[in-house]
Parts: sequence; structure tokens; C-alpha cells
Amino acid sequence: WSTCAWFKSNYHTDGEYAMGLADSPEECIELAQTNGCDLANIDIGGIGQCWCQFLNGEDPVEQPDEPYQNCDVRKSPPPSPPHLPGLSVQVDGPCPLTDGGACATSPNYSDGEYGPYEWCEFTNVPPNPLVSLAFDVEPGADCSYDYLVVSGVKYCGTSGPSGVVPSDGNLTWVSDYSVSAAGWKICWANAPPQMPPPPSQPPLPPLLPPPAPPPPFWSTCAWFKSNYHTDGEYAMGLADSPEECIELAQTNGCDLANIDIGGIGQCWCQFLNGEDPVEQPDEPYQNCDVRKSPPPSPPHLPGLSVQVDGPCPLTDGGACATSPNYSDGEYGPYEWCEFTNVPPNPLVSLAFDVEPGADCSYDYLVVSGVKYCGTSGPSGVVPSDGNLTWVSDYSVSAAGWKICWANAPPQMPPPPSQPPLPPLLPPPAPPPPFWSTCAWF
Repeated sequence: WSTCAWFKSNYHTDGEYAMGLADSPEECIELAQTNGCDLANIDIGGIGQCWCQFLNGEDPVEQPDEPYQNCDVRKSPPPSPPHLPGLSVQVDGPCPLTDGGACATSPNYSDGEYGPYEWCEFTNVPPNPLVSLAFDVEPGADCSYDYLVVSGVKYCGTSGPSGVVPSDGNLTWVSDYSVSAAGWKICWANAPPQMPPPPSQPPLPPLLPPPAPPPPFWSTCAWFKSNYHTDGEYAMGLADSPEECIELAQTNGCDLANIDIGGIGQCWCQFLNGEDPVEQPDEPYQNCDVRKSPPPSPPHLPGLSVQVDGPCPLTDGGACATSPNYSDGEYGPYEWCEFTNVPPNPLVSLAFDVEPGADCSYDYLVVSGVKYCGTSGPSGVVPSDGNLTWVSDYSVSAAGWKICWANAPPQMPPPPSQPPLPPLLPPPAPPPPFWSTCAWF
């Protein structure tokens, strides 16, 4: 904004007309100068419809409560040169850089709520996927009140720009004159620092020592991969767990219970018809010989100690978990993991890259009965039943995932295949002060 004497106003509307959409204040200035306007008028966020206005012999009138900015293009110096390339992020406005320049927050983030009429512009932001460590901004239709702009898109409410790459290297923060909220903290380095707890949330108690390990999740039945015994089969209904499918099969007098290897979905009653059970290792379905199944194991003891059955490792002192082989490459075929006793905190997806598919039917992570795949992990989702389930099928693999459930997850590792960023460069000489480029009156 330092290329013009911007002032808050929408007073000079007599004879105004719209010149088109502008992606930046500089673009609106150029439109106004090309069209012979006195004033360029645009939303205080710096993007949107750009208006040509005229003073008609009057002096410029300032309106501090207006959500629009005017630029007197008759007095505007030429735009300042672009910032030097590099990883040193520059900020104009009251938003502080934190954590050695790897992150930034809204004003007053640690001590309360952000204020009215705030404006910040970040430049030279590296082209890495952003990480929203916290995001609580006044919501509104089309994010028209308070918002953060990344790559031309406004973000408000509690949906921050996690995973979004700032393609133009810029971030813009704007707040209007009224309602405030707790604010945001955004990081752009490959390995952002520890995530702080939300300002008003009390810390969790320390993890309890683990109880005696429960029996494995699938050990209540002789499960084997197969969908061979389809002669005379019929659907018994949807099951939310393997145990529920076993109960349906035993109630209906079946020989086999058949269900997707994820353990949820349509449960089928199948019969052996005098044959021995036939295993099919490439099938994405599991059979349980309910004639041999022991009664279901008792529920796990309550507590914060997470238990896992399968090849997915717990990490960072039991506060996180990853897909198998996460640090060294890609996960493999036919994987299955079940996590229990996961605490009821919003999950944090530090990384999520899983084979996508219609209805997540290939590889997926199940949280509270919902499957997640592709690059949309379950960040912010609370595991209401205390369980997570991971399933991969027989073919395509990907980099995998890392999920945390503690209030303060550890450092986020870089994606397995991404080289580390070079160290932050020392900042260049500061630009001229925001207000110094104009004769304010």
C-alpha cells in the first residue's frame, strides 16, 4: 500500500464507474491512471471491483468507518520495485513474524483478540503449503468482514488455508470495524515449530502409563481375505464394526461373516456348503468363520494411553502416529491398523497423502465413521468413539500420513520426498515507512 496516499473513504461516488476486477491495489491504481480518474477506489483488502471516482472540484474526504480505500492517483508515485527474491518474509502492518520468521500471527494473538481496522501485507512468502496452527476469524458471507487472503482467495471462520501454496508469495490480513475473534497463527517453513494450544484452552493432563495391552482388534475371529463363498449369500445390513457383523452372522445362522477389510459397510451372510474356507489374498473383503469365533473381547480401559494393532507406529511419546514406512518411502499393500483409546481432541494432520478414489474406496483412514483419502486429512475432527482405522488395498501407494491427537503436537517433519529448505536469509534493508510516501492531510 506504500505506493499511494491511501485513505478510508467511499464519499466521492458522484460520476463513479466500475473499471473491472483488480487482483491488487497496484492493478487498481494502473486502471485509474489509464482511465484518467482522480481517485482509485477498492475494498480495504486490496482485491475486488476497482472504481473510478472524481473529486469534482472538492478536496478528498476521509471516512474512517468505511471498508473501502481511496488512492489519489494524481499524487501517487510510481510503484515501488518488487522485493528481492529469497526466503526472508517481509511484513507491512501490525502482524508480527514469529519463530525465527517461519510463522506469523494476527495482532494481539497471544493475549486476546485482534482489533478493528487492521491491515497487514506479507511478501516473499516461500511457495510451501501453509500450516494453520490456529484460525478463528469472524465468519461472514463471502468472508466480507475479517479475512486472510492467500492466492486471491479469502479465508474466514475456522477454515484456515492449511495446505494452500501462496503462489504469488503474498498474504493479506484485513479486519473491519466491529466483531473480533481469537485470530490466527500461520507457518510456511517445511518444519514449523511446536503448535501452541489455543489461547483459551487449558492444557491436557500428562499421559498416563499404559494399561496392560488389550487383545488385538481382529483377534476375536479367524479373519481371512476372501470373497469366494458367494453361493447363497445375502446382505444382512450395514455394520459399523467387525464385531457388529459377527453378531449379525451368528444371529442369522451363517457360516461366514463377510465385510470390507476396513471393518465397516455392508455385512454379508455366506455359507461354506460343505467346502473348506477358501482364502483369496488379493480380495478387499474379509471373512470370519463365525462357527469358530470366541465371544468379543471386553472394551478397552478408559485413559489417554493409545493402543494400536497393526504395523502403524506410534511416535513422539504416543502423541502421534504414522502410516507404515512413512519416513522412508511409501506405505505398502494390504495394510490394516486399528487405534483405540485415542483422546477426544481435534486431530492435527501434519501430513496426509493417500491414494484418492470415489468414496475413498481404495486406501483410507476412518475417523468417527468417515473415510479420508487423497490430500484431505481429518484435521480438526474429534474421534468421538476413540478409534482410528487405516486400510490400504492391493495396488497404488503414496507417501502416507502423520496424525497427532495431543494439544501440542511435536515439530512437523518435512514431506518424505521434499528436500529441506535453505536457511532463512538475513532480511534486506527495510522498505520506506508505510506513511512516508505521501503528504498526508
